[in-house]
Amino acid sequence: MNSNSITTFIETIDNELVVSHRVIAEQTKNKVLSVQKLITENILELEEFGRLRFEIESEKILKEKQKKNPNYRPEKTYFLNEPQTTLLFTFMRNNEVVKKFKIRLVKEFFRMREILQNQNFSENPQNEILQLEKEMIGLKTAIEILRPSEASKILMTKTHFTDLGLKTSYLPEYSDEEHTYSAKALLEKLEIKISVQQFNKKMISAGFLETKTRKSSKYKTEKDEDGNEIKIPILKEFKSLTEKGLKFGKNLISPKNQLESQPHYFEKSFSELLKLLKI
Repeated sequence: MNSNSITTFIETIDNELVVSHRVIAEQTKNKVLSVQKLITENILELEEFGRLRFEIESEKILKEKQKKNPNYRPEKTYFLNEPQTTLLFTFMRNNEVVKKFKIRLVKEFFRMREILQNQNFSENPQNEILQLEKEMIGLKTAIEILRPSEASKILMTKTHFTDLGLKTSYLPEYSDEEHTYSAKALLEKLEIKISVQQFNKKMISAGFLETKTRKSSKYKTEKDEDGNEIKIPILKEFKSLTEKGLKFGKNLISPKNQLESQPHYFEKSFSELLKLLKI
């Protein structure tokens, strides 16, 4: 039987965590034959939780022992899974030694189960594909929400691919675009006597700008129809250039929050934009 030792007393056989009856005997200060007898007497109950695994000494070891003792009979080593081990403990006297080992064994089974699950996940190519698909959906969603410039999309994609260990040689080269400015900076530079709020209203009316929302970290408490209090996330608004508006600028990621965009405008086409807005 192929088994791979993970710790001093927990083993894996066919991808299942088990412990041998010899370890149980040693750790609970019982005789090996006493524990073996307990198993054989209750084998039907134990096998309700799976087939009871066992190993017999190899022929080489058996021959060596029979040379010394012709009457020697091959010994079995039973391997119990977690529920079988738990059940076996109910048939044993619950003294202090047994109690301490039970606690240790429960902790060890839990720890090794987590390790085994992580190993199985990383070794399964299908899991890696699913994780990659999730990451790509995340990137696509971020691009759709933030509407970054083409150069920013390339940079975001390259950074994302690099983090995932993917090749980036087939992606277009990233290049810095024309410098952009906030609406406030350009309005002041051109000495246009209009507030940013008024400018944004005209931009929204013309279909160049839109208001988006995101969930904030703060909540408000309201009562539902049954009178129970429920927490509702407070929504924060931010501005984003539409596809139509991206002709005159680009959406930068806000330094205040990465889930928000911040419209910036090209200086060379800002005067044209003002004419379209009749400012």
